[in-house]
Amino acid sequence: MTHSSITWLQVYLQTLCDHPQFVAARSVIPLWLARESAAEPADRSALAPPASRVTIQMAAELFTRMALIGPAGAGKTTLLRQLAIGLAENLRATERSADRRGEAMAPIPLFVDLAHFNGSIEAAIAEKFGLELPTLAELAAERPLLFLLDGLDELAPSMQLAGMAAISATLTGLGTQARWIAACRNEALPLFRPWLDTVEVRSIRPLLPRDLLGTIELQNPELASWLQRTEDLVSLATRPRWLAGLMALRSLSTLQPPLAAAGYWRPGFLRLWR
Repeated sequence: MTHSSITWLQVYLQTLCDHPQFVAARSVIPLWLARESAAEPADRSALAPPASRVTIQMAAELFTRMALIGPAGAGKTTLLRQLAIGLAENLRATERSADRRGEAMAPIPLFVDLAHFNGSIEAAIAEKFGLELPTLAELAAERPLLFLLDGLDELAPSMQLAGMAAISATLTGLGTQARWIAACRNEALPLFRPWLDTVEVRSIRPLLPRDLLGTIELQNPELASWLQRTEDLVSLATRPRWLAGLMALRSLSTLQPPLAAAGYWRPGFLRLWR
């Protein structure tokens, strides 16, 4: 790497590790992945032995190209952020270590928010982190690159064809130095099937209510007790986005327990968090 690209990498990794969204992702309850054709319902996913559970970190090592799918709020963005900050922290530790053996094999995690994609991967990364990139070819000359493409379904309709063509051309041009994981909602997957036809597809397993409540009980017994007031609350909390929203709502001292049984609260809550 040139001096300028090394400097950029150091600043980028520090910026990512300090970013509030990525820091917050570290505290989310572990989520497991299942094959698309073998996704298990919540009441059976606990039957899988721990050795067979695949994490996003394991998947990133196993597959060079992967689609990560799940319904709204299932944790797709959270998993990509967890992976990005974990790899960034490891790279920073390696840079500080006197023993640098094997460090060249560690990929650079490049988080790409496709909701703000406007023509190129480089521009999307620059906008997200406020850093102008060296050329991707320059970065890839020394290290593999892991592209974390968040929100295929959030590409603006006017950008979908041109955007996917630009992304494909960039990834293809980098050859074996480019690995990628693309996140997409379940219902939008057929739209992108032509591009994802030969890739590994993994879906996010739903959290088990008992595991969720057990973990929260250890961290925040008051919150666990509040969630158990209604089954609807527990059901919502099994999705990381809704859990974060419920935690924020519960922090309000004036918040009263919702009357889910009467059917008064849920529609308004869902409109708030869509």
